Amino acid sequence: MFSKILTSSHEIDMARRLVYKIYVEEGGWTPSLDNPSGLKVLKFPDSTPPMIIDRFDPYSTWVGVFDEARAEPVACGRISSRDQYGKFEIQYYDDTISNLEQIDLKLNPNVFVLNRTAILSEYRGTAAWLILLRQGFAYCHEQKHAAFSGTSVEKVQRVHDSIGYPCVEGLSFQYEISGENYAKVYHATYPDDTCRVIENLDTLIDKKIKKDNGEFMTSTLSAKL
Repeated sequence: MFSKILTSSHEIDMARRLVYKIYVEEGGWTPSLDNPSGLKVLKFPDSTPPMIIDRFDPYSTWVGVFDEARAEPVACGRISSRDQYGKFEIQYYDDTISNLEQIDLKLNPNVFVLNRTAILSEYRGTAAWLILLRQGFAYCHEQKHAAFSGTSVEKVQRVHDSIGYPCVEGLSFQYEISGENYAKVYHATYPDDTCRVIENLDTLIDKKIKKDNGEFMTSTLSAKL
């Protein structure tokens, strides 16, 4: 598997379709009409699969992970900057997080948000997710930007903790669904945190690939015996 920045409209549309597949088809989620992000499902009159779009797309860079055996990305994510009003997407969801003074967003213009992560179910036990995260943090680091994100998914939170992605203590919020778990906010400063996270991801990716290759060789030998 390999990762890259998605540059063509075709590649970006494939990522948006993957987000639809995972969030809507698999997860059963439907964005509300008054969603602060302007999230909506874009459908087509022909057999073209639907995709998720929103008003932050013009301020975003997409990344993808590919398996050599497939033309479409097996995982994708988005790196977003501020909109035309100088705000990040996450700031529209909860008044308590609107200023984000704990992480000095007002004082630091060089910050990206990591969001829209989607991974095909058959690749969730592989290194794809870690490779995707590394591409995202590497892009932030190369652009000399800090990174931050919010997630209410416990599995994602555990992975963030394992790679040393610092959690902002005492800062949480809810997305549009009433009663859902509160999302934790993570913030990696540039260059110290971003560099450390990348190093941790390199270690975990190497271990995961070696483990997967070892299991593959064992199963292959067993099949031959």
